[in-house]
Amino acid sequence: PASAQPMPCDYSVHRQPASVLAGAPPSWLQGTFYRAVYITNTVSLNGSTPGDPTLGAVLSVSFNGTNTPLASWGFVKGSAYQRFCPSSTPTPGQGYASDGAVTVNQACGHGSICAVTALTEVPALDGETLETVESPRAFNGSLGRPQTPFPPGAGPQFYMGAHMPTDANGDSYGCIYVFKPAPGYRIFKVLKGTNQRVVLPDVAASPELGGAPSYNHQALAFTQSYILLPEMPLQQPTEFNWTAIQDSWNSTGHFYWRVIDKVTGAAVARYRMPAFYSWHNINAWENRTHLTVDITWAADQRALDGFAKHKFTLYPGKFVRITMPNPALPSAVTEGEASLSDLTREDDHTLQIPEFGCVNPAQMWARRTRFLWGSALDSRQPRGNTTYYNTIFQLNTDTGAVKRWHPTPGDSTGAPLFVPRRINQSPELSDGVVVVLTVGGETGKPAVVLLDGESHQEVLRIKLPIDGMTGSGLHSHWSELPTSV
Repeated sequence: PASAQPMPCDYSVHRQPASVLAGAPPSWLQGTFYRAVYITNTVSLNGSTPGDPTLGAVLSVSFNGTNTPLASWGFVKGSAYQRFCPSSTPTPGQGYASDGAVTVNQACGHGSICAVTALTEVPALDGETLETVESPRAFNGSLGRPQTPFPPGAGPQFYMGAHMPTDANGDSYGCIYVFKPAPGYRIFKVLKGTNQRVVLPDVAASPELGGAPSYNHQALAFTQSYILLPEMPLQQPTEFNWTAIQDSWNSTGHFYWRVIDKVTGAAVARYRMPAFYSWHNINAWENRTHLTVDITWAADQRALDGFAKHKFTLYPGKFVRITMPNPALPSAVTEGEASLSDLTREDDHTLQIPEFGCVNPAQMWARRTRFLWGSALDSRQPRGNTTYYNTIFQLNTDTGAVKRWHPTPGDSTGAPLFVPRRINQSPELSDGVVVVLTVGGETGKPAVVLLDGESHQEVLRIKLPIDGMTGSGLHSHWSELPTSV
C-alpha cells in the first residue's frame, strides 16, 4: 500500500498490549497465535511491484483469558545467506529459497519456536519475546551427505520443502531434496520435546519425473501408520529457482502418492492420478481399507505465477479429497490408482483459488473432520492489493454448505487457523474460534479477527501495534497444538 511505512529491519523485538477495537476475547481462549509475516518486503504477492519478497518477521498475539491480548513482532536472524532482512544478503539477487519465515512450529522445543524456511537451517526464537536465540538450531543427528553445489559456509547444504509439518504425536518432519547418489527424498523427523533428529532411509524419486526429485512445497501428509509424499510432474533444481521449477512442468505427466511406512521409512506403495499442482495438504487419515487426503488442487503450473513471474493469475483451483488403497490390506495393490472427488467447485466464483485449508488441529492427521476452513477470492468483493484473498470460508464436508466472511472492502486476508474450545471435542463439531490476520488495503494496518467457529461471525477485532505491513504473510501456528498451517 502506498501509505504503508515499512518497519526498519534492525532485528529489534517489540512487545506491547494490543488494542481491542470490538468484542472481547473468549475467557476460555488461552495460548499464542504465531504468524510468519511480510513487514519489509519489496513486492506484493500479486506482483504489483518488482523485487524480491522478504518475509522477515514473526508476529504473535497472546491470549491469557483477559481483555488485553499482548502482541509481539520481531525480525528473524539467519545465516549470512538467509535473506530475512534485505541488508543481510551479501549477494543481492542470489536466491536460496530462504526469504524469511514461511511458517512457524514448535520443533525447536523448550519454550522456543522454529521459524521454518525451505532450508534445514532453522532459526529458533524465544516463544514469548520472539528474540532469535539460536540460528540455526543445532539439532542432534546428522543429515548425511550435502545435496547442493555450495561450499560449506557459502550457501545452504540442503533444500527441503518449505514446511516442517507436525504429526499428531508432536513429531515434526522435513523432506530434503536428494540429487546424489540418485534423485530422491531424505525424510527426517525431530522428536517431540527433544533436540533429537532422526533421519529415515532415502526414498528414490519416481523415474517418470525425468531424473530429479519433484518440487513439493508442503512436503508431507500423515496418517496413523504412514507418511504420504506427493510427487507432482515438475522438478526441483539443485539451485533453487522458481522459474526453472515452473518451466519443468510436464503437462502429460502424472501425480504420484508415495506411501511410506512411519516405522521403517520404507516406501511400501505408489498410487497414480491425473496431474495437478498443489501448494498444501489439509488433512489425512486412514481406515482398514483406504487412505484419504484432503488437499488443495490447481489445474497446472499457473499456480506458481505469483513467485515465478511476480504476477497475479486467476488459475483454476479447488479443494479435493483423494482416496487410495491402504497397503496394509492383504488384497490391496501397492502400485495402482488414486481417485479424486471435489470438496469445492472450480466454477464457484465466490470461492476462487481456495488455499490455506485447515481443520481442527487436535484431530489433524488422525481422523476425518466434518468442517474445514480456507481462504479464497470472492469475485463479487473488492480485492486487496497485497494478496489474492478477500474471503474466509467454512465448509461442511458432509453437506457441502459454505459460510463466508469478508473483511473490510479492500482489505486482505491470510490463512485461517481454527482453535477448538476443547482439545478432546468431537471431530463433528466446530465449537471454537477461527483466527484471521487482515491487512488494510490502503494503510497496511494489520488487525487480528476472531470468528466464531459455529456461526462464522466476527466476535473480536484487535488492532496490532505495527505501523504498516505489505501483506498478510503466509502461515500460522497456535501454541500447544501439534500442527502448523
